[in-house]
Amino acid sequence: MYRVSWYAQALFEKAKEVGIWDNTLPEEIFTYSQDIFQLHDIGRHYIPVDIYNKVEELTEEEKEEIKRHTVYGLRAEKSVFFPFFPEHIIPYFRDVATMHHERYDGTGYPYGKKGKEIPFMARICAVADAYDGMVSWKTYREGMSREQAFAILKKESGRQFQPELVECFLQCKKEIERIDIMMNGK
Repeated sequence: MYRVSWYAQALFEKAKEVGIWDNTLPEEIFTYSQDIFQLHDIGRHYIPVDIYNKVEELTEEEKEEIKRHTVYGLRAEKSVFFPFFPEHIIPYFRDVATMHHERYDGTGYPYGKKGKEIPFMARICAVADAYDGMVSWKTYREGMSREQAFAILKKESGRQFQPELVECFLQCKKEIERIDIMMNGK
């Protein structure tokens, strides 16, 4: 959660700097954005531990249950996290928690949104979350190198991710390396 929030925040700030921006975002969004990105997977709390930590291949039913973490994030909005964000910021938390697995080409989940139908902050989080998933150690594999992950992001540009955001993320290489060293020691 922390790594994704740092990667997403770096991309968020770079996107603003280079003019790839959603002008409908409130100016004070930067006060809350890193916390919003950090809570992107809060719906995982509702996934049974035996499914979430399973090392062997998941069944189709288990895969579908894991996908539901996006909509389960709405449970957190209504209970635990409402007091932490002002009411007018909650929709941005909701967007990120529920739509960070939507794909730019419309083949993601849970709603099958595509392109700019996907809220801006969710598109940001999608890039950061995917990068983190690629470079992070998992019980079933080692993480890949930054360069391998960057190559996959480029390949998925226009399919899984908004091309301009991938380009922006690649412009953050030094910041990403700094975060990797700080969080992973490499």
